Amino acid sequence: MQKQKFMVISFISYKGGVGKTTLSENVAVCLANANRKVCIVDADDSKNALSWGNRRGKGLVQIDVYEENNKDEIALKIQELNKKYDVVIIDSPPSQVPISDMIVLMSNLVVVPLLPKGEQETNTINQFVRKIRSLEAAKEKKIPVYFVINEYDGRTSLHKNFAETMEKTFGKRLLPSRLHNRVAYAEVTHEGKGVAEYSDPKAKAEIISLVNDLIKIIKKG
Repeated sequence: MQKQKFMVISFISYKGGVGKTTLSENVAVCLANANRKVCIVDADDSKNALSWGNRRGKGLVQIDVYEENNKDEIALKIQELNKKYDVVIIDSPPSQVPISDMIVLMSNLVVVPLLPKGEQETNTINQFVRKIRSLEAAKEKKIPVYFVINEYDGRTSLHKNFAETMEKTFGKRLLPSRLHNRVAYAEVTHEGKGVAEYSDPKAKAEIISLVNDLIKIIKKG
């Protein structure tokens, strides 16, 4: 992978528990191991990414994790980190939290994890999309939002139908990579690692695939 210019990638959700922190951590590890200077900004009150960063041990590639959940300070924090890092990854709180609007507007790339859970999930996603469109209208700018399906199981008709619906709805804004419900993601979180530093080759391969999807978008950008 060729080295890219400075980039702000935010992971945001329409609700909690869909995998944005897991993705933030694992994408950061993958990029850092590809010789990017990477940091994470933990803007969520849960501070899960910050706790993860504190658990990272010696011998692992350096990933600095910062805490910033003040909506009046987040833009300045991002500008400050711009001077120090190739990639700034933001673990955003859910979209209804006020700081998330500024995070979205400051991002070069917004990634939204989706859980394949049927009609109720689809309705919630549509609410999130309407909010993004409102931000675009208010600021008169196009927001680069992409979606990735998390905890996918292609053996179930519910998940396959969900994926087909999302493909029809979002087209190329639905990333081709799929993340599956693997124990490895929970295990590495507790150890302060990413799956790229772990022993599960399938989990590692799908995170690398996701990062390659993101890099393709960045190159086009």
